[in-house]
Amino acid sequence: MIRLKSILAQFRDGEDGAGTAFALFMFMTLAAILGITVDGTFGWWNKNRLEAAADIGAHAGAVALANKKTETELRTAVEQAVYANLPTNIFGAVIDSSVDVAFAHYDPEKRTYDGGTEPNTVIVSLERTKTRGNPIRTFLLSFAGVTTMDTMAQSAAVFDINGVCKSSDGIYAQSTITLSSQTDVGAGFCIHSNSDVWLPQQNSFEPGAYVSMPNLDNCKSKCQNSANPGIVAVESHMAMPDLGKYIQDTYDSFAYANASTTKPQVVTDLFSGVTVGNQADLIDKGVLSSPVALATVVPMTVDQFHSLAELPSGLIYKIDCKPGSTGVKTWLNFSGTVAQMSHAAVVTNCGLNFEDGARAVGSVLITTRDNTNATVTAGSHVTVADPAKACNEDERTVLMSLSKVSVPAEFVLSNLTMIVDDDVDIASATSSDVISKGLSIYSTHQVKFSSQHRFRTCKTPDAFLTPTAKVLRLIMPPAESQTVSTL
Repeated sequence: MIRLKSILAQFRDGEDGAGTAFALFMFMTLAAILGITVDGTFGWWNKNRLEAAADIGAHAGAVALANKKTETELRTAVEQAVYANLPTNIFGAVIDSSVDVAFAHYDPEKRTYDGGTEPNTVIVSLERTKTRGNPIRTFLLSFAGVTTMDTMAQSAAVFDINGVCKSSDGIYAQSTITLSSQTDVGAGFCIHSNSDVWLPQQNSFEPGAYVSMPNLDNCKSKCQNSANPGIVAVESHMAMPDLGKYIQDTYDSFAYANASTTKPQVVTDLFSGVTVGNQADLIDKGVLSSPVALATVVPMTVDQFHSLAELPSGLIYKIDCKPGSTGVKTWLNFSGTVAQMSHAAVVTNCGLNFEDGARAVGSVLITTRDNTNATVTAGSHVTVADPAKACNEDERTVLMSLSKVSVPAEFVLSNLTMIVDDDVDIASATSSDVISKGLSIYSTHQVKFSSQHRFRTCKTPDAFLTPTAKVLRLIMPPAESQTVSTL
């Protein structure tokens, strides 16, 4: 007993106990620091994984939205995309698609959510929280009483027009777009390829002009200001409609407009405010037996077509060529003395050739001819549509072709939309100062300009029959106070 009291007294009077207490304090301090570092890093990793999965989920939802999926299919697509990246056995139930997937309308021009009733945006919210039952478990911080951490992430993806690149003024192609040197691209004009844009040096770009493609590496160092002054190049992929189907559907709308008392919308839009022209020549040439009403389909032969100096306004002319035939009977030749057009439509399976003096103002021309050679050609001085370049919306002409188009630069000078399910080749101009104003080209293949060109916009609303090219991209999620709509 005397020895035990002596040992306790030595412990009391010595400093060994203080060392133990200090060691315990240092351990707790070090554990807290390590906990902040280790558990903090683990929390940061979880946050990043959650944000990446939210981006992927929002993107999957926007793709489903673009493909017109049902709301159930869309929510399922989001959930599957999220859980493919955040397995439930590791991360728990990070999403309840019935409440964590929302829809809104985003104005791509104003760059804000406007509460529109037609959703174009998918918003995805993910969380690892105590409330959800899947918080992030801590390790060292648990010694300090912090056993779990919460983290959340939100992302939004929109499927709509670019906002800076509108569809009405620009060149849009699935394959390569080739420009020559000394091309001058005006403000608001966009050049987009879902493959690549080839630009030699010394092209100039005004502020507000854009070049875009999915991968700027394909620009081969030409998308730089030192090579092409003023250029603004962005990486994007545009979803374009199926142009072959778009052309065929438009052809059918016009060609079979007589089949119903209610005209298709595109027919009604073309002939809004138009009156039927003088039909005396049509009757005299045996094309009609008596006058017909506005927007009537008028069938005629190739010979009858070539016998008419003018195609009266307000009517749809349907001319058929024998499938597989060759020679002059497979072409419609527009000129200064044949088939002058204004506010009319021609739908055909013949080739289209425009000679000097040809006019097609405020009209629609569609050829469904399937040919390996160019189906639309033109003479060196032909300019169809809005000859004064006044950017008159009513004088824009729409030309559609399922096969190649090969025309000189003068052909595309004014207020023209070309929609081609093949290559587009714009040959050299006879003048060195060629200015296209209000030009839109859509091609499922490549577009090539063989000479210098100047592109200017008409700055008018989206033109009649212009396909809508849309971009799928991530945007900032809306603030809580902004309106979220239902699908």
